Amino acid sequence: MMQKLLITTLLCVALESGAQVSEFKISEIFPIEAEHSYLGFDVQYMGYAKVRGRFTEFRGAVRFNERDLSKTSVSIRVDVSSIDTGNEWRDNDLRSDQWFDEKNFPFMEFNSQYVRPEGSHLNITGDLTMHGVKRTVTFPMTYTPKVLKDIREDSQIVFSGTLQINRIDFGVEGKRWAGVKEGITAVSDSVNLELTILCKRINAPNFKYWVANVNTPHGKVYKMATSRGINAALKTFDSLRLVADSNVNAETLNTVGLMFLKENKTDEAIALFKKNIVIYPESSMVYESYGEAMATIGRWPDAVMNFRLALDKDSGNMKAKETLRHIKTK
Repeated sequence: MMQKLLITTLLCVALESGAQVSEFKISEIFPIEAEHSYLGFDVQYMGYAKVRGRFTEFRGAVRFNERDLSKTSVSIRVDVSSIDTGNEWRDNDLRSDQWFDEKNFPFMEFNSQYVRPEGSHLNITGDLTMHGVKRTVTFPMTYTPKVLKDIREDSQIVFSGTLQINRIDFGVEGKRWAGVKEGITAVSDSVNLELTILCKRINAPNFKYWVANVNTPHGKVYKMATSRGINAALKTFDSLRLVADSNVNAETLNTVGLMFLKENKTDEAIALFKKNIVIYPESSMVYESYGEAMATIGRWPDAVMNFRLALDKDSGNMKAKETLRHIKTK
């Protein structure tokens, strides 16, 4: 009886302190690596020709649990100004209020609602917002993604799929090109979307190279931290900040802190992240990293607070946005 009472009491205390309700782990978040990803489209022109294009600037993150694919979720934000069809005049026209109206609607977003495994692939259903119009769509993936290790020992997931939408449903009308002649619309209302996104979590073996060069500020700070301790490393950092053209910035301590986090040295990482917040309070990155450290050790209320601050400093911080979707506290 006494043992049951103790367990009940501890459970109540945990819930009162804002303990996480779900089984979410911060290691399930994989940022999208845009330079190895593709967001493109094609549309019929004059009934027979096909114009292809892509968006070159986008940010996103994915939650992925290989043991339970239904927990998969995606957040992507696309910069409309990055549209590229290989023709400058056409790209400028597409950015205008005739089409995407970049000035008033600078971003497109997709935020998944749920994922359903279907045989050998996944169907990802969510809200696609374009030109200020939000509609629910389902992206069928061409295969079921899984976590792969690359030659650098990093963890990767690749999602690939296609979807056809009606651009008129999203207010992307292009009225100057809406005329019909001989039964053919100049630019088709139907647009085929194609995505291949690579999501990567950089692991310690590869990240180690980022701090290996002692000629860089983060390399010097990391070496001092590992040889003489965090206090000595912070003094080195402060000294470097006083040197002109030392290339010291928010990434210096952030890089070293992330290395320690990947080495499971959370106390060292937290000390560096705290210092970074004091020195660079306007940086979204410093709160994101501190939030990750808090999530790693299970301090969920602190994690929520810092991920919210990261999103407040940068509304396009999709890693923070995606993570906040899954941290549930009382």
